[in-house]
Amino acid sequence: MKVTPELTSDHDDCESNISDRCGRPRDHSFQADEESLFLDHIYSTFYSTLPKRYLTSFGIKRDFFHSIFGSEADDLDQRPHLERSQVGITKNQDVVTENQDHVTKDQDEVMRDQNHVTKDQNEMIENQDQITKNQNEMTENQDHITKNEKISAGTLVPYNAETQLASQPPLTLGGVPDTTEDNVDQEKGD
Repeated sequence: MKVTPELTSDHDDCESNISDRCGRPRDHSFQADEESLFLDHIYSTFYSTLPKRYLTSFGIKRDFFHSIFGSEADDLDQRPHLERSQVGITKNQDVVTENQDHVTKDQDEVMRDQNHVTKDQNEMIENQDQITKNQNEMTENQDHITKNEKISAGTLVPYNAETQLASQPPLTLGGVPDTTEDNVDQEKGD
């Protein structure tokens, strides 16, 4: 297989003006391609048929030559390449479908896992609420124990409403204790 110049390229330096694509070839373009302008290159069938962005100057000259002198057969026939590509595309589509099935299965597993996580989180919240409730009950019980210990030790007198009310002076409407009776009783006693 002999090396032949490229017909197309993705290099920006191959971008040509419209004036370079028609009319006679420019001198600098002719000099760049003069080593390739032989029949064995022009009629070669060993070209890459993959599409690229720009035609090369050799590709334009080759097309001129074929336009003027013709060619016996379409040496760049795309059909075999397209048939191979179609087989590859079909295989790729099968792989894509298979991968989509795997993705769907994985998404289902993720959803199940998320449901389990949500269930576990709800159980944790319920457990935390129960722990808080138990801690509050323990605090209340500890307060009762402390109160009972103080009563047993005699440092705390239990509240008795009758005793407490009898020992306090009566209140007037303004909330100030009424001491007039005491004063009256003291004056009578004097």
